[in-house]
Amino acid sequence: MSVIPMTCASCGAMLGAAGDACRRCGEAAIRASHHEPRDGEGVVVTARDFMLLDELARLRLRPDSPAARELLGKLERCQVVSLDQVEADIVTLDSRVVFSVDGGAEEQRVLVHPDGHTLPGWSLPVTTPRGLAMLGLRAGSTTMAERHGGSTERIDILLVAYQPEEARRRRAATAGRAAPAAPAFLRRPTGLANAGEPPQDGGDLPPAA
Repeated sequence: MSVIPMTCASCGAMLGAAGDACRRCGEAAIRASHHEPRDGEGVVVTARDFMLLDELARLRLRPDSPAARELLGKLERCQVVSLDQVEADIVTLDSRVVFSVDGGAEEQRVLVHPDGHTLPGWSLPVTTPRGLAMLGLRAGSTTMAERHGGSTERIDILLVAYQPEEARRRRAATAGRAAPAAPAFLRRPTGLANAGEPPQDGGDLPPAA
């Protein structure tokens, strides 16, 4: 089942449940705009990414900026899922994506929140045309992004080489596995002391020969 966040009907602030009053403006919560993905679209966003990006678009970007408009538009038509439900081949924030542009050479970038854009040539902010175009799509998808001059480019998403949600699930599965038992030939028989060691229960030493 999809997780659909609640937002204030007036200011868009994230809230807890329907009927809650917004601390910012006092309006009641409503369900965030949510539509099943259209054919060929299939945009999937985790609940965590939705909250981060909704705040970014509404409170931190200029309301009239193209990045804010495009980001809000994508969030309005996306399918929102929990961290445990997102499939491993979906592009989420902090995913490392292998892609090509207009059929060119493969490139790799980590899709990041603008605050995490610290490595030019390695990270790709989600507010860029390419980053926003790939957000929420799965490996094997093709999408279009607008260039600065107004023309468009084709982006082929070849592989999601790393996804933080899948990595977290793998770590949890590994931690939950019981440590394997030692092979039988390495186990010490119960109640027997090693040769050359004195008894461990405080008993008398065997008589000298």
